[in-house]
Amino acid sequence: MKIVLAADHGGFEFKEKIKPWLISLGHTVVDVGAFKHDKLDGYDKFTLAAVKKMREDKNSFGIVFCRTGAGPVMLANRFKRINAVACDSAELARLTRAKNNANMLCLGADYLSFDTCKEIIEIFLNTQFLEGIYRARIDTHDKFGED
Repeated sequence: MKIVLAADHGGFEFKEKIKPWLISLGHTVVDVGAFKHDKLDGYDKFTLAAVKKMREDKNSFGIVFCRTGAGPVMLANRFKRINAVACDSAELARLTRAKNNANMLCLGADYLSFDTCKEIIEIFLNTQFLEGIYRARIDTHDKFGED
């Protein structure tokens, strides 16, 4: 599975620790930054870089780390074919993949342990979209937003 990773200064450490773990599981990881810890780096440029890469490969997933997860999810959801969610539990990750076809996971490094992040990511990546009655709801999302 192709996974686009991004982080600002607040999530940089988690991104760097998650990357080798994802690779060890056999995933292809595309890291769009940050590439060093810089307290002036904001989530916006890295979230936009992740969105761009994900829109180039429609089968990819995104994982964006920041301090809360809130900013990236708000920005990413402005774009068609990006269904971003901020999760704080494995159950929420499962439900948003199964019923909302979420393809970008935004995680808050200030509020989650590293082990909880791994659990959320594992459930997120291994849950299939249920389709059925949920497809029409999700198709509505792409009637709005930026191309």
